[in-house]
Amino acid sequence: MIKRGSKSANEELASSGNLEARLTHQLQVQGILPQDKNLQDLCSAFRELAECVASLRVSRTLQIDFTCLKWDVTGIKPKPVADSCAGPAGGKAMGLHRAIDLLKPDSNAKAEAKNTLKRAHEDIKDAGE
Repeated sequence: MIKRGSKSANEELASSGNLEARLTHQLQVQGILPQDKNLQDLCSAFRELAECVASLRVSRTLQIDFTCLKWDVTGIKPKPVADSCAGPAGGKAMGLHRAIDLLKPDSNAKAEAKNTLKRAHEDIKDAGE
């Protein structure tokens, strides 16, 4: 597992040369990131890049609205956001597994969060090489 100090997701993307372009391409090829979306925009507000990539992955595999998931994980309301998104209680960010459990109660949230975070770290490592 890669620990990166206190860089936000966007700082991490900006500081690593071609990381954003390579990671964007890699996630688009895998069908995780839509062709018309910008990774930098989607990852704004996330504390860690892996958390953003994991959220993208889990929103795709579990069919969860990414903006709802982003709001719960970051505690920052995205624009635009669907009326169906409740947002985190008290406006406080929550862990990925808690957000998954809230938005998809019938899933195994802990396992999903653990697996997608592991894959996200692998994606970032692969794109950084």
